[in-house]
Amino acid sequence: LTHDESFHSAYPWWPHADLPPRVVHALAHVLRLVILAVSVTVAWRWGARHQDTPRLSALMLLALWTATLYLILPEMKSRYALYLFPAFLPLIAAAAGALRSGSKWRGVGLTALVVLCTGALIQLTPKPWRMCGPGLAATLLVWLSVLLLMRADELRSGED
Repeated sequence: LTHDESFHSAYPWWPHADLPPRVVHALAHVLRLVILAVSVTVAWRWGARHQDTPRLSALMLLALWTATLYLILPEMKSRYALYLFPAFLPLIAAAAGALRSGSKWRGVGLTALVVLCTGALIQLTPKPWRMCGPGLAATLLVWLSVLLLMRADELRSGED
């Protein structure tokens, strides 16, 4: 969103809005607050509705908060991607469950999501793609996927 001379001289074709850096930082903080507010709301609702399944609740809340914290912390580094691993556990479990129950395409899709996000997080992407932020996109996808899994479980159990 802002013009960085060292970055834009290397990638002159990459668009920017030429906003002042302080405005970009303020927008990033607002986005972090929105992500945090969504996560707090989901965690609050989940905890209140799933007291009868403490192990599942612990796993899902761990996944949610791991993804949330990794997403809102500034300057994510691929070497810290290991800390996001707990967020993958419910995705892996959902993929295995889908494959076992005969939902082949859902299982393959979730498996592909895990593999692609893992590759993006540890920067197993071509160098030109890395400047587009695939690690951030992967982290956002993992966070959204955990939220969707939590919502799908609520819909299956008839709660809303």
